[in-house]
Amino acid sequence: QTREVRCAGGGPDDACAGQPKPLARKECNEVVGCVWRADAWGECNTTCGEGQRRRNVLCTDTYISKCFDEMWAVPNSTEACTETKGCAWQVEDWGECSSSCGQGVRRRGVNCSGGDDKFCESEARRPEESEACESFAACAWRASEWSACSASCGRGVRNRTVQCGHGADEAHCRHNRSRPEE
Repeated sequence: QTREVRCAGGGPDDACAGQPKPLARKECNEVVGCVWRADAWGECNTTCGEGQRRRNVLCTDTYISKCFDEMWAVPNSTEACTETKGCAWQVEDWGECSSSCGQGVRRRGVNCSGGDDKFCESEARRPEESEACESFAACAWRASEWSACSASCGRGVRNRTVQCGHGADEAHCRHNRSRPEE
């Protein structure tokens, strides 16, 4: 703080020489103008899931202790954030069909890049993890042994049973080879 100091009565300063001159300047400590200034929040530190974002928090006085002395509530410089713009479903390749002869199911792994499915679900529908499949790779005809000849002397007939293996429909076995004679 400053003030003007003059000798009373408008005379020269030496007219007051016998008395000590009052101070024209004295130090002061005002905190009215000391405030915390918080910048805008920065980006979330993740693009998928829960993370944190930051901002600068500064005292308007060069002596930061003044802000702490007079103002106890310091604005937060970090806060939790959730971001989903970078979330994506990670889909593995389809596995083998559960059946090697006929109808079955095949499966694949589906995971969210952010770990928790709720983040990806807000961006896109979850891909299917299973679907119907059909395989004929192990479909084969199975034939029983031939029966004894129907005639003990001369011309007769032998029989056997022929069916598609694994209890599958005969159409499945026809994909691989023709049916043997019965």
